[in-house]
Amino acid sequence: MNARGNIVNENHRRAVGAALAAFDEILCDIEARAEARERTGTLYIEENDIPPGRKEPLRKRVGDIRRALAEARDRLRLTPTRTRASNVMWSRCCAIRDVLSELSARHMKGYGDLSPGASRYLDDLSARLVEALDELSGEIRSWGRGAR
Repeated sequence: MNARGNIVNENHRRAVGAALAAFDEILCDIEARAEARERTGTLYIEENDIPPGRKEPLRKRVGDIRRALAEARDRLRLTPTRTRASNVMWSRCCAIRDVLSELSARHMKGYGDLSPGASRYLDDLSARLVEALDELSGEIRSWGRGAR
């Protein structure tokens, strides 16, 4: 214990705080799915296969873990991490951008020969999706900068 009564130093606090915040984010995802929220898109369909009788015990287990996290927060004097939804969305857009750009014929030829029609289609698809993603992520990024 140091002179201020802390059992860990600031470097420890940052490392432990980051790890526990990441774990708590996972708990948020688990909790959302235990509450039967499913996400459905055009090519992504999430099926909630948690048996009805297991949802409440799962929520209880998450609550138990959160109590342990709260005890660690208090004992180690951790500061909660605040994450803006716009930052999460923008980061995910950035992460998928290269994947979408690699749908072009130049990259897809690595998986085998393409017909000229398929090459044109994939080049156009990749360009349109990257452009749409850039517009979407630009809009989302502006929210994080305080623009409304």
